[in-house]
Amino acid sequence: MQGDDGEPKPARAAWTIALGFALGMFPLLGVTTIMCGIAAKLLRLKQGPMQLGNYAALPFQILLIIPFLRLGERLLGAERFTFDVGAMMRSMPHVPEEMQRAVVYAQWHMIVGWAVVAPLAAVLVGVVASTFLKKRYGRAIA
Repeated sequence: MQGDDGEPKPARAAWTIALGFALGMFPLLGVTTIMCGIAAKLLRLKQGPMQLGNYAALPFQILLIIPFLRLGERLLGAERFTFDVGAMMRSMPHVPEEMQRAVVYAQWHMIVGWAVVAPLAAVLVGVVASTFLKKRYGRAIA
């Protein structure tokens, strides 16, 4: 899907940005760059637009950690996770197994919340990016 000049079509670039954005919102910090790199490689997409979407999502990734957690808890009918930093610091370096398990469940709940929101965010970003790139480059997007 390339134009006459060998450059990617705006639609492909827009949806690559959208995929990068959706993956970039993944609620576990520190893994999105690798996820986007692997996805781009497997899907034969350009790394630039993929990472652009990934980095554009960073503020949302941070801001949505707790909402993703709460959404996942609600969807799965789980107890509300409360994080007590003081209790964890007092138990260092031997964090109780119960607390470890609670953190792992919380991470799972965040991922479930993200899995519901990410496709919607991808569509929204894809439409906005397509519209912008269409206006910017003046080409029809197919």
